[in-house]
Amino acid sequence: MIRCADSTEASQQAKESKLWLPRGAGCSYGDAAILDQGHLLLLDRPQVSETSSENSDSVIVSSALTLRNLLSTLASEGLTLPVVPGVLDATVGGLIAADAHGKNHLNRGSFRDITDSFQVLLSSGEVVDCDRSHNQELFEGTIGGVGLTG
Repeated sequence: MIRCADSTEASQQAKESKLWLPRGAGCSYGDAAILDQGHLLLLDRPQVSETSSENSDSVIVSSALTLRNLLSTLASEGLTLPVVPGVLDATVGGLIAADAHGKNHLNRGSFRDITDSFQVLLSSGEVVDCDRSHNQELFEGTIGGVGLTG
């Protein structure tokens, strides 16, 4: 396992490794983050959410941030997420990769429904922006793609 301080370091490690997978908090039910050969890339997790928002309906966070820390920060501002899965120690990136949902999924959907955009680290080491209209196929494949689309 290779610990990376940030996405720039993760990108460099990806360029140097032929086989690699991203690793979040290790909360997946299956063995999605197990790799027989190659490297697991683990971004250091921020202990405090450093959210930024352009409006009250969205936040921008690190994929390595845990749901627990995100919810704590939002709660201090009187906010929450419309979809709250039960695994608080999962990372935001892991929740997107698993397309996690909460108890209210029939009404509010899953992380697919509340995620507007993200960056994906490709196997080449390139970081790509994607959303519902830009790199749409990568966006759709990554949500629920268990970390295997980069």
